[in-house]
Amino acid sequence: MSVKQPDESTKSPLKTTPLPASNFTYQNLYDLNFIEKSYLSPLAQISLIDLNAFFAQVEQVRLGVPDHLPLVCCQWHAIIAVNYPARKFGISRLDSVKSALEKCPDLYVAHAAVYRKGETHWAYQEGYPSVATHKVSLDTYRRESRKILRILQQHIDLVEKSSVDESYVDLGREVYNTLFDLFPEILNQDEEGNVKLPKIPDILPIKLQWKGVVIESLEEITPEGESLPPKIQDWDDICCLIGSMVIFDVRMAIYKELGYTTSAGVARNKLVSKLAGGFKKPDNQTIIRNSSICRFLSNFELTDITGMGGKLGDSLIDKLDVPADTNSITFTRERYDLEMLKDELKDDLELAEKVYHLVRGSWPTELSHQTEVKSMTSTKNFNIDYVRNLFDAYGWLTVFAGDLWNRLIDLDNENMELSLVKHSNKDKGNIRRPRTLTLGVFPVTGSRQTRQMPISFNKDLEKTKQIMVSCSHQLMREYLENNTNISLLNQRRTSKELFDMKQNPQLVKILSIKNMSLTISNFTVLNDNALIEAFAIKSNSNINDELIQINLQKRQQKASPTPSPKKQKQLSEEHKLHISKMFKEFEACKEIVQQQKKQPQKSKKQPSSNNFDIFKSLKKTNFLEELQSIKYCQKCKISIDDPIEHNDYHIAIDLSDKLNS
Repeated sequence: MSVKQPDESTKSPLKTTPLPASNFTYQNLYDLNFIEKSYLSPLAQISLIDLNAFFAQVEQVRLGVPDHLPLVCCQWHAIIAVNYPARKFGISRLDSVKSALEKCPDLYVAHAAVYRKGETHWAYQEGYPSVATHKVSLDTYRRESRKILRILQQHIDLVEKSSVDESYVDLGREVYNTLFDLFPEILNQDEEGNVKLPKIPDILPIKLQWKGVVIESLEEITPEGESLPPKIQDWDDICCLIGSMVIFDVRMAIYKELGYTTSAGVARNKLVSKLAGGFKKPDNQTIIRNSSICRFLSNFELTDITGMGGKLGDSLIDKLDVPADTNSITFTRERYDLEMLKDELKDDLELAEKVYHLVRGSWPTELSHQTEVKSMTSTKNFNIDYVRNLFDAYGWLTVFAGDLWNRLIDLDNENMELSLVKHSNKDKGNIRRPRTLTLGVFPVTGSRQTRQMPISFNKDLEKTKQIMVSCSHQLMREYLENNTNISLLNQRRTSKELFDMKQNPQLVKILSIKNMSLTISNFTVLNDNALIEAFAIKSNSNINDELIQINLQKRQQKASPTPSPKKQKQLSEEHKLHISKMFKEFEACKEIVQQQKKQPQKSKKQPSSNNFDIFKSLKKTNFLEELQSIKYCQKCKISIDDPIEHNDYHIAIDLSDKLNS
């Protein structure tokens, strides 16, 4: 269903064809209310939301171009996104800008934002920027993606960002709450988990209406090939119906607030919702009930399933002897049971079980709030406009540092936004900073070379950018000195003379470079200082006991049946008392910290027995003066601008290691 032209006509209540007895239990229903279990329930509703031609839409909204006009987004003279009106002219990403304009002279062409060599901020340029002096920036699209993520989080409590233009959402809690609102007399029975749910009512409340394209099951296709109305036979069908309504409301919110259209798929797991998300494009949504999964999967091959592409999918098709003119998913499902698959794939029994569930559309995959960032890379190919002097190398490294700096800003914003989501308070206040910087250089002659160094942690992103710039320049000098004969290229002058700050870097020739990259990695997570202080006061044994208890509770929660609503209310009251107790303890710890800060320092004759070893150095009365004079860290092997702040970084790391050991 389109968000631009929603169907607002008056509908009559939907009639159902109930099964004699439900196939689902109260346990299946209760599981929907718990993030840890929801995706495992046969009543689960997972959706993929996909932005249609996202980069092109961003440029269309930015430029104020009506969405019915053809537009492409380009990078240099290559097209990276094509909106749907432009596709009607036969334009694709394989076209160049020139060939696209030949197909559609009235085509709008928008170039992505760029960084200019030597600058750390991106901007939009008039006309076509030069590839020799600019680098493409994707920051515009990342920021719009973050706005969309914020809207999703306002409506759904569990969102997994899959890519810049795709997100998975778990609709379990929304479906659960809607069911209890609409059917209180049937479902609010406080039954035990293994009791079967009652039959569904013959007529549903009028507010329940399908939103989108409902894929027919085999039973809903007549011998003449005509489609019958979708049957509603059990609670899984009602859950799917509610899921379609929730997703439509979310898509409508994105369109009203930002002007972007989306496509979506609604199904019981990520596997099927991913395929459904791209089935009806643009600006529509596809609903896959449990009864129609097998028929829907017949539209795809085994290699279309996420994780089954490439060599793995081809090898499976060969091992299972799938005929060339036969649908591989349907053939595998009808030909092989679990034991037969285990026999065919006896070298990998886990894969056999996975394939068994994949071809039946029943493979569950858990959603996560956030994928941990391990590294970020900024890179550029220089084609024939190679980097040939130190000035150019420094200029591009400054651009790379600016690119990474912008992405760190996005990471901080995303962490803070995710901290506002239910069940993710553990991420609140987290700051992630890289501890390693790596320079990659691919010279015209020879193979790719890398050099890396540790960099200091700094909460201030502006200082972090400056650190990345200066350290990347240092790595470049080390590379040139150790991996190239820079002296021979510059009239046998020594590297010390060439790298003298008074020397004009534009006059320093280097071995031509055709590709350069800058990577930050080894991210460290540090929480709010107040939390560190509070934890420092508590004894290690108490902390470890609490962590063990929390882990045990989580494991028991996953393993044990989900409590009924009455039991959930009782547990909720117990949790409130426990949380209140924790806050009181935290306030007491904070008060102790404040008192200790006000107390004068103890003399050398009265050392504190409770101090950690890492604070021994603080016994010197002139410690700060001595520390301020230090400009090189022996541990990190780098030069530092702010010794006191850098020392705090080591104290925090040592304290964190001690508390978690």
